Amino acid sequence: MNVLVVDDERRHRAGIQRLLNRLRPDWEINAAGSVEDALRLMDDWKVELLLSDIRMGELDGLTMISRVRQRNDGMRIVIISAYDSFWYAKQAIQCRVDDYLLKPVDESELEGLLQKVEGKTGNSTGFKPVVFEEESAAEKLRMKMTDYIERNYGGDVSLESMASELHFAPSYLSSFFKRQMGIGFSQYL
Repeated sequence: MNVLVVDDERRHRAGIQRLLNRLRPDWEINAAGSVEDALRLMDDWKVELLLSDIRMGELDGLTMISRVRQRNDGMRIVIISAYDSFWYAKQAIQCRVDDYLLKPVDESELEGLLQKVEGKTGNSTGFKPVVFEEESAAEKLRMKMTDYIERNYGGDVSLESMASELHFAPSYLSSFFKRQMGIGFSQYL
């Protein structure tokens, strides 16, 4: 299967690409850092599954998805985003995306999605309808961060190792942690 990952954040794009390569080593995985690059790549390469962020540079993922639907109405499209707002979910439904995953991408959630793509669910379309997540992306990330600290406490608990595991930049996690917890990462430890 030909898969295209589109995300303007190199670290997220590379992390999703590595995860896909590990879960499906026989699939052809390509990546683009912008909507423009993705559209150019799709001119020359038949994409069967598109995994795209929503907010990127001048053209966003929703604009790209609208253009893709005009070219190839049957392409399977999944949004991967840190935003779980109702507005984005509504826009995704209007663009007829097949699914909506929140960052950081959970490996088991991605595996379930890939199985649906392969038609292993018994669902006639292979996909569930887009459902707005009850739990916010911020809450989900905060829980993953505290879980990481608990699992690794007494060992290698560094901002860099946590950022690498969760596929975020250390600087982003540092400021996010302080906003969510009210104290800095090193003070928390």
